[in-house]
Amino acid sequence: MLLFDSHAHLDSIAYPKSVDISNVIAVSVDLKTSLYFSSCSSLSRNLNVYPFVGLHPWFIERNFEFDLTSLRQLIIESGNSIYGMGEIGLDYYHNSSNKIEQQACFEAQIAMAAEFSLPVSVHCVKAFNDLYAILRLSSVNGVIHSFPLKRQEAKRLVSLGLKLGLNPRIITSNMTERHAFYQQFPLSVWVVESDFPNLNRDNVCYDPRLGMLALIKDLALAYGISNEEVAVQIYNTTQQLLMRA
Repeated sequence: MLLFDSHAHLDSIAYPKSVDISNVIAVSVDLKTSLYFSSCSSLSRNLNVYPFVGLHPWFIERNFEFDLTSLRQLIIESGNSIYGMGEIGLDYYHNSSNKIEQQACFEAQIAMAAEFSLPVSVHCVKAFNDLYAILRLSSVNGVIHSFPLKRQEAKRLVSLGLKLGLNPRIITSNMTERHAFYQQFPLSVWVVESDFPNLNRDNVCYDPRLGMLALIKDLALAYGISNEEVAVQIYNTTQQLLMRA
């Protein structure tokens, strides 16, 4: 079964060697991780890893304008080895004292993604209205990472043409409510992610494939189709995110 992980962090720890996942989008969180991926031009050829660069809202520095200038230069110099921008977004739960800086940085990165026809991987926590206000003014393609069971927010984002990323943590929610949420939308709205290694516990490295398979099976049950049909659709949807305009 083909699996495409739409969101993983591979800058500090590698996927377990035993994991059989076809393709991975590897997101960055700051200039350091972005530089790391931009220098690994062989990643996408040898490991089916597709690097994204960007500044995560947790790691926005006071001089983020300098980091943005550096990111822009990285994209220009990378040729086609950078596939998108992420993990970018807004997070008022982790830090609400720098909302203005977060918004300015996110707006600039959305504009940069649009300029270079790159998809985005977006982080949003307790900041939906401001995030939506920025996204609705752009035509960027992309995915909202680790999306919760919020139907009205989902409808507004889907209306912009964005995809919704499902994290294995969502499996712990009420199944009836979860499946009803899925069924409000076509299967083509969803992508799946491992968020590796952020689901590791007690220094035990979990198998990202298991979490993604659980999501595939859950979607198949909700839509009344086979696991393979879901996997193919999810794979194709994620692959389409990477297509440049």
